Amino acid sequence: LRRTYGQRVTGVDISDSAFPRRDAPSESRAALRCIKADAADLGFMRDGRVDAVVAVWALHEMRDVEGCLREAFRVLRRGGKILIVDFPRQSVAQRLWKEQYHTVEEIDRMLRKAGFDEVRAKTVERGQVIWAMGFRLAGGDTDPSE
Repeated sequence: LRRTYGQRVTGVDISDSAFPRRDAPSESRAALRCIKADAADLGFMRDGRVDAVVAVWALHEMRDVEGCLREAFRVLRRGGKILIVDFPRQSVAQRLWKEQYHTVEEIDRMLRKAGFDEVRAKTVERGQVIWAMGFRLAGGDTDPSE
């Protein structure tokens, strides 16, 4: 996102071992932040300021999935989008790694409960991957003139 579209990107991970190396030129460092934090508490981010939230192969690792989704909703601007990619329950990945994955229905329900609209959750890749999205279409955005 940073390289291709020139977007500012903030990576959040509870373990900083997953962060990329910080050998980027200084002008790009401001556009790419990696913050060690729990995604269920994004207190360092202001309400309604983020264009998109992307969680790839991460939802099953989160201790408080619903809290993380509520925080994602809070930081997204009106019209903002969340994208979740993860393995589903009963997938080959679950059999291999013995982790607890969610069903499409569970992810759909949690996104709606967090406030997201136009939620779409489905399996792809022969049922081995969940692809889910939702939009923040309403709710107290901040004044764009700020």
